[in-house]
Amino acid sequence: FDWNNNQWVLTLSGRQYGFFSLPEEVQELDIPLDVASWRGLEKVYLVHPPASSFYPSSSLNQLEAVLGANGVRLQKACLQEELCPDVPVISCSTSPTLVIESPIPSSNITVISKSDLCLIVRASSDEEFQRVTERIIYEFLGVV
Repeated sequence: FDWNNNQWVLTLSGRQYGFFSLPEEVQELDIPLDVASWRGLEKVYLVHPPASSFYPSSSLNQLEAVLGANGVRLQKACLQEELCPDVPVISCSTSPTLVIESPIPSSNITVISKSDLCLIVRASSDEEFQRVTERIIYEFLGVV
């Protein structure tokens, strides 16, 4: 890792990836799904609650860039048809998916869980979601 432009830069297989946290700084975040299994997939779905104002765009842009650089597309989707915009409705039993849940008001608790092929993240803030995102990326890249 090199410190460059206020971020840690990892060069891996000729590609550079920028991070705000080093692997050991996010290691305590337990990811209960084998995110490394996303390598080689055509796409991973992203589910975001339609009525929520919580949308950590910079973290998701970082995740989308890393997945895309490795040939995996991040595709928006829904888990149910109700309030679903014009995106696929998928199931956790058949589709690898990152599910973002809205933070609980006045709570500093981040919860990372899984349901079949879905990784479910309820982060307490944008900053905490950034840490979770970087932990997911490190595992996807095989760094941790």
